[in-house]
Amino acid sequence: MSTILWSNATATILGKILFFAERLRPGDRVQLFRLGCIDTRSLRTHVKLRVYERTVDRRAIYVTAIVGVHLLVSIAHGLAHRELHVGLALPASILVIVVVLIVPLLAMGLLWTAEKRLGLMLLSLSMSGSFLFGLYHHFLAMGPDHVNSQPWSPWGLAFGLTAYALLITEAIGTYAGIHFLWVSKAAEAEG
Repeated sequence: MSTILWSNATATILGKILFFAERLRPGDRVQLFRLGCIDTRSLRTHVKLRVYERTVDRRAIYVTAIVGVHLLVSIAHGLAHRELHVGLALPASILVIVVVLIVPLLAMGLLWTAEKRLGLMLLSLSMSGSFLFGLYHHFLAMGPDHVNSQPWSPWGLAFGLTAYALLITEAIGTYAGIHFLWVSKAAEAEG
């Protein structure tokens, strides 16, 4: 017997169909909201259907973990910025607030809705933008935001470690967004 996966609402409908199954003729087919067909012969001979609740999308779980870690590292890096008095220009501050902090959270939220593709696109764009911004300001351009410009102190060490951690989480976030977009596009092409 094959296992059929149903959501809670569909399980209720399926229960009603099972109640009226005796009135259906063998060979009749019943369609439920384009989820698939039930052959009434299966209902008459195998009444034991397993009903499962909707499973959680793994992409949403992975992205939530990545964005959560990225947010925690961003907060720690921001504290190091504040303690070391390393300020950013207004355009850079706006970019950090929007691209580094808000958009990944928005993308994560969209992955828990029906707008998964939009969430993955936003995640890919924001994480890649954050990666390039951090790479340039922390490692390439010499200035007060460069990791080698920080003093040898606990906050200087925290600044450097969180700069590297941000680079790593943003690279992972960029990869995850692009990978999940690619996999979902390949699945749509096959199905």
